[in-house]
Amino acid sequence: MAPTWNPDDYSDRTVKEVVSGLIELANEYSDFVYLKKDKPNQSGLMIRDRNSTLALMEYRPRENRMFARPERYEVLSKSISVPKSLINDFHSDIELCRGYINNPMIFINHLRKIFDAMYLENALAGEPASQLSRQIGDNSQHLGYYLPKWEDYENTRRKLLRKGEKRVSTNKLLDIMQNDLVAAGYKLLQSWRSETKKNIEVWRQRKD
Repeated sequence: MAPTWNPDDYSDRTVKEVVSGLIELANEYSDFVYLKKDKPNQSGLMIRDRNSTLALMEYRPRENRMFARPERYEVLSKSISVPKSLINDFHSDIELCRGYINNPMIFINHLRKIFDAMYLENALAGEPASQLSRQIGDNSQHLGYYLPKWEDYENTRRKLLRKGEKRVSTNKLLDIMQNDLVAAGYKLLQSWRSETKKNIEVWRQRKD
């Protein structure tokens, strides 16, 4: 049987989580990527870039293995800047486990950071404040999952300022915010990173 994008078709809990995570990721970046449709002879599930139709990754549910597509990022990087460190981190973790997935969120978050760099950071400069994907700070709809608020951003920013770090990338700020919130017992919304990045742009505009 060919792999499908229906998580309920799989009995393995990890596989279900990976497939669900990839679907949510593709929906989150639906303006830029799409899921490859199922075919009878298809070996794996892919997320493709809309403009080039290049596959950005492949996941084989029957093997529970993920494959990166570094050459595709290189092609896209000619027009879209992707920090080499993000790609290297993703590939290193895949090579470390030989592609076998035991912690889905690690790999979903790697892809999210890469997609942020490929798509959102290039689009945010011209995006109006009203184009937020979710209402800022409204976590009531997320059933126990947390979306960081302005106060969380300010706390992290002040923490960095106290350490003398005035120029910090948004990704580093989000990494620190994530560590602090998880340590405090919060369970973050799966798409929290890209949504918070959009919200940060609005918060910065408000401060200005």
